[in-house]
Parts: sequence; structure tokens; C-alpha cells
Amino acid sequence: MNNSASGFIYGINFQNSISPTMSETIKFHDQNILILIVIGCLVGGTILMLWLNSFSSLDFVDSKGLEFGWTILPVVILVSLAMPSLELLYYLEWPHNMEIIAEIKATGMQWYWHYELTLLSTGENFSFDSYMLNGEIEEDKSGFRLLEVDLPVIAPHLTVMDLNVTGGDVIHSFAIPTLGIKMDGVPGRLNKGNFLAQKVGSYYGQCSEICGANHSFMPINLEVMPRETFLKFFE
Repeated sequence: MNNSASGFIYGINFQNSISPTMSETIKFHDQNILILIVIGCLVGGTILMLWLNSFSSLDFVDSKGLEFGWTILPVVILVSLAMPSLELLYYLEWPHNMEIIAEIKATGMQWYWHYELTLLSTGENFSFDSYMLNGEIEEDKSGFRLLEVDLPVIAPHLTVMDLNVTGGDVIHSFAIPTLGIKMDGVPGRLNKGNFLAQKVGSYYGQCSEICGANHSFMPINLEVMPRETFLKFFE
């Protein structure tokens, strides 16, 4: 699997999005960054102008209109940021108007993941443990250090999946950046969510909550496949 297909970009940007929720999150981030750049340029330009100009104006120093303006303007900016943020939060909770056919339950353990997949229409299910591969096999398979596992979790292409995350011993966190997923796994509690993968391929994540000595060695490998191939696992 090449880097672009697996969602990895070796840089400072987000990984390639393969889900509507992650695409909306990146869009919201880019809009906010644009607003921050404009604000930074205006504030920086004003400071530079005042620093270079030794003259002062009473209309500028003691202007009621100016004081009113720079009080109202931040309020308008904050509201313009808050409304898209609230809309995005709602979308993250209820992003898809599609049928959910299967459910994944991910249980974080020290230091591996236990998965249980259930087909909702029939109730059929199977479970397995997913461990990180050693370096030699991992390098032969993809070259992604500390990310390959012996048994990846599977999901169908263009199909909504329920995702339930919990912890079996201590607090873990199930995170796959390309899907925009980061869900805490707390022992005794079930964190519920869902996702829709728009591209077939192999995608990676890691436990994002420090959970002990081998926290760095419990990766997540999600294999997205055609729906027909996915359903064959339950036959």
C-alpha cells in the first residue's frame, strides 16, 4: 500500500481524509486558520505602524468610535467561529443518513486491541485479538514501523459502521486520524460512535492515551474492503 493510499503524509498537514467527518473537520480548520492569518496581519500591521510612527493623534488615542469598534469586532469574530463549530459538533454526532449494517467493539488491553465484529441483521459475530508485528515482518509488509498488526480490523467500503470503544484494564484511546476518530476507552464505560470509510485501503492509528510501559506498541490497522468481501467473513 503506497503512502497516499494509506493516508500518510510526512509533513505538518493533516493525513488524507477518507471520511466525511474528517473532511468537514479539515474544512473547519482551514477556515479558522484563514481568519487567524487575517487577524494576525491586521494586529501586526497596526503595531508596526504605531512603532514606526512617532506622531500621535487625539482622534486615534481618545476615539469612542474606535473603542466601540474593537470591542464589537472580536464579538462578531467569535460568533462567526462558534456557529460553524456548533454545526460541526452536531454533524460529528449524526453524520450519516444511511443504514448501519455492522458494529465494531474495540476493547483496549495492555498492550493490544480486542475486537468484536457483529452483523446487525443476523446477530452473527466473531472476535479476535490484534497484536503488533515484530520489526522484521513489519518491514517486509509495508515499511510502516510500529504500525503493522497480525490481524487487522475490517470495515466495508461506503457503509456506515457503529464503533463502540471501552477499556479492559486502564484508560486507552482508539484513534485513526484519516477517519477523524479519537475515542477514549474507559473501563466500565462504553463510548459509542460511527464512521463511514470512502476509500478502500489500509489505514493506521495508535492508542492515544498513555496506558503503561508498552503504550507505543499497540497500533490500530483498519482494512477497508468492498461490502461484498466484508460480508463473506460472516458466512
